[in-house]
Amino acid sequence: MKITAFNGSPKAETSNTHVMVAAFLKGAESAGAQVENIFLVNKHINHCKGCHSCRLSADGKCVISDDMEELLSKYVASDIAILATPLYFETVSSVLKVFIDRNYCLGISTPPKIIAIANAGSPHRSSFQTLSRTMNFFAKHSELIAEIYAAEGPVLTAKSSRLDLIRKEYRELLYKAGQEIAVNLKLSVETQCALEKPIIPIDEYLQGFKAATEKLKARY
Repeated sequence: MKITAFNGSPKAETSNTHVMVAAFLKGAESAGAQVENIFLVNKHINHCKGCHSCRLSADGKCVISDDMEELLSKYVASDIAILATPLYFETVSSVLKVFIDRNYCLGISTPPKIIAIANAGSPHRSSFQTLSRTMNFFAKHSELIAEIYAAEGPVLTAKSSRLDLIRKEYRELLYKAGQEIAVNLKLSVETQCALEKPIIPIDEYLQGFKAATEKLKARY
């Protein structure tokens, strides 16, 4: 099984998104999957022109010459594609949106199964509703087999040793999720429920967020 992650965070390796994807892929790899983690921000991807040339030409190719040709080859060769992103204005990042738009040239060809991975600064899971609709629409010709959304995303990279154990436990949960997907193509009810719980209590997160905001204001 080939699992390819297309990470749409502008922060690439230093992102909260990467913490999630890396742990998940590590678990999938341990269960026998072949994995690849691609940072889209490091690729040259132009915006879709909306010209429909790909749908009108015999070969179905996009007229734009950039890194999307390579990325689309990796995408269609995958059994599972992970679309990973931070939550921006309650939907995907602009980096991932361009990648999604350029998938238009694939038409309704058989795509890989899709997993959505995202995180947000908000502590409320309701913040992911718009993003979830986007992911479900993108996967309408395939199957969205898992949605893994982490509210309280900043906890994943915050400089606080107090959170080390909590982060370790969350990464272990993502590792388990990767194993389950690689073996069963789905998450167990137990794992899904665990992933939907707050990383830390919401009240504690909001207090920490307020303190961090005040500290940032004091610097300017």
